[in-house]
Amino acid sequence: MSAQEDITDDEFQFYKQELQKFVKEYLQLGDELDALKKAAKERAASRKEVSEKIIDLMQKIDINHLNIKEGRLGTKTTKVTKSVTNKHLQDTLGQIFKGDDVAVTQALSTILNSREKSERVELKHYKRKL
Repeated sequence: MSAQEDITDDEFQFYKQELQKFVKEYLQLGDELDALKKAAKERAASRKEVSEKIIDLMQKIDINHLNIKEGRLGTKTTKVTKSVTNKHLQDTLGQIFKGDDVAVTQALSTILNSREKSERVELKHYKRKL
């Protein structure tokens, strides 16, 4: 028995109106988010450029910190480890197993296939191409 058989025409019309209202709101919020993301991306790019100029000037005059009204502005150097890619994993396993391609393939397959998988349901807006 389908869900449509269990509801009256009045309930169906109510649900239909509610659905239309929520879809309209969802699309409007999506448009607003797109505009905000675009503005944030532009500002982030500008901020990155200015940041690079500040760092360059600070290094030229050999200072690490600036006292500003809101506190202190300083440079910080961090070491970042790149993410593990399939190519890096395969190359590293190749060094460990020293030419045993079967063992490399088997180890790589086991590692990649044993990762935890999860499922998530979300609403996706597929826009028409004009």
